[in-house]
Amino acid sequence: MDGRPAEAVLLRRMGDALKHRGPDGEGVYVDGSLGLAHRRLAILDLSPAASQPMQTKDGRYILSYNGEIYNFQELKLELQSLGHRFNSRTDSEVVLQAFQEWGLDLLPRLNGMFAFAVWDKLAQKLTLARDRYGIKPIYYYQSSNVFLFASEVKGMMAHPSFKVEMDPEGLMEYMTFQNYLGDRNLFKHVRLLEPGSSLTVDRSGKLNINQYWDFHFREPDVPLSEAEYEEELDGLFRQAVNRQLMSDVPVGSYLSGGMDSGSITAIASEQIKDLQTYTVGFDSNSASGLELGADERATAEYMSYRFKS
Repeated sequence: MDGRPAEAVLLRRMGDALKHRGPDGEGVYVDGSLGLAHRRLAILDLSPAASQPMQTKDGRYILSYNGEIYNFQELKLELQSLGHRFNSRTDSEVVLQAFQEWGLDLLPRLNGMFAFAVWDKLAQKLTLARDRYGIKPIYYYQSSNVFLFASEVKGMMAHPSFKVEMDPEGLMEYMTFQNYLGDRNLFKHVRLLEPGSSLTVDRSGKLNINQYWDFHFREPDVPLSEAEYEEELDGLFRQAVNRQLMSDVPVGSYLSGGMDSGSITAIASEQIKDLQTYTVGFDSNSASGLELGADERATAEYMSYRFKS
């Protein structure tokens, strides 16, 4: 925002602070005072063609993306029918070219979990976007001379302009609700881009935040029978699980012993032979009362036997 050139060395340092989020690769992009650093966790297309930051062929749009789009194959076919051509098999390139084609109108079309940044070199504008439920995080920080963003606050802490201060209101909110209900957190002047929202910022530092999605509950005009609801739930649940099994690396499942992870494992094990599952247990030798029920290893072991994982 103050016009000073972004430093590749500093960007790499910020990216290194988030190496645990992406141990498979790194990349840096600089355009004057704008800089992007990316750490890659390779899941789809392990080749260099999927490396980030990723640019469109004309060099106008540059993407740094974290997540997984479950309907990217359908979007890819639609984009190909509009004349787009792809160099990789990754969903990252689909997000990039979809943004090139539709701009922010892309967001309601995405089925998945994501957080991404797109730099528009022509318009000199940065766009940040987050998935509907906020599964993937984006934190941002703005002062008089700098705008920073990252998947974790520690990425921004590597920048010399970042000031570490506690936010008392954020602390009170967390201690009261065991969670954050809005855009606050423990760091003063740091905000969390809220779920289902996008943010644009230009060279002057002017921010514009837009909510593109929210919950909308409505009773059906003609309610279905209980059997029909069961059938619909079964179909949607199987579709949701199977869509998340697309990967060029081994897929595993956490198995807590509860209904949620057990149901996911049941469906996934139908598609993946010898599915790898794991669990976490607690030493209950000194436990008493309700604490005795915290260790679910026995139930998880039974589920593993039941689903042959």
